Amino acid sequence: MPVQVIDLSGTPYQMGVAHGRLLRDEIHAFYRTRLGYSINEAAEVGVIHTEASILATARQHLVHFERDLPQVWAEFVGIAEGAGMDPARLYVTNGQTDLVDHLRIPSTATAVDRGCTAILVGGGRSSTGHALLAQTWDMHPDAEQFVRVFRRRPLAEDGTRPLPASLVLSTAGCLSLTGISASGVGMGTNDLKPDDARDGLMYLALIHNALAQADLGSAVAAIRDARRASGHNYLFAGDRSIVNLEATAAEYELFQSENEIYAHGNHYLTPRFAVRDQMDMSQSTSPTRCARVDALLAEKGDAPLGPADLWAYLANREDGENSICRINHPDVTTCAAVVLSPATGEMWATAGDALQNEAIVLRLRD
Repeated sequence: MPVQVIDLSGTPYQMGVAHGRLLRDEIHAFYRTRLGYSINEAAEVGVIHTEASILATARQHLVHFERDLPQVWAEFVGIAEGAGMDPARLYVTNGQTDLVDHLRIPSTATAVDRGCTAILVGGGRSSTGHALLAQTWDMHPDAEQFVRVFRRRPLAEDGTRPLPASLVLSTAGCLSLTGISASGVGMGTNDLKPDDARDGLMYLALIHNALAQADLGSAVAAIRDARRASGHNYLFAGDRSIVNLEATAAEYELFQSENEIYAHGNHYLTPRFAVRDQMDMSQSTSPTRCARVDALLAEKGDAPLGPADLWAYLANREDGENSICRINHPDVTTCAAVVLSPATGEMWATAGDALQNEAIVLRLRD
């Protein structure tokens, strides 16, 4: 379905307040949805939580957020104030996947993947000559209604100096999920389930902060060196370079290239992390989705890939319920799809899946 595009400008706090006021009702509804999923997902592995215990855990994470990422924190607090919501509740809305990883402790039961598929294309393999990034965002089906695109034009706190603008796809009340910045950086992410989740910085805050950096190297370092709350796979694209940072809460592995293609799902590819993966691989769709990407790339051979090719991959349904494009699945479905060209400042996006919905082309500088 067409995705709503929201323009925000001002200091981070001012943008946050405007965001929160505009989407107040949606933010409160999304919180109720995510709270329910947090309670249920912990219960699935035998750990019982209430709203009070979940909010107490969220407040442990907020200590790191306020201390380590003050500029992002200002925007986050603005969203909370604009929406009339306690920051701990907004944290549940933003950081649910990281929070659930923490809530599952001390259980050693394995988790079921909630699924995303992502592809990085180095400039040397791209038909445009620039690096490209594509991904699905697969989540519980009722998350799709909250998908939004935000075009951000931030100013420094004194209101005079512009900061790097960004064009991001996310959800009501939430920081950046995937997007591009005026610094020529694009980012995406896949959820992972390591065994070392802890109180720390949630992934949306980390991505938001990385997109505010001056260049690709600084964006990578901003996540590499942070106290991460849990594991994620972070994908970066610059002018021609691509970088993949596969991380647990405390460790990471980097891949970088200009002339290769890299695909990732929801299981660890780094051998030393695979033994720490909490994903139930007998139920996970991730290996099937990754194998399908490999097969599609093999069919393409050495021919360059463009945005239309990547969109077609995101729409692939050859594996039924286990496909890259997941439609009407009761537990998890494709709630959004994007292709990013950070060098040209372009985003192809939709709320919902890439098969039944046409991409709209958005530009950072519109």
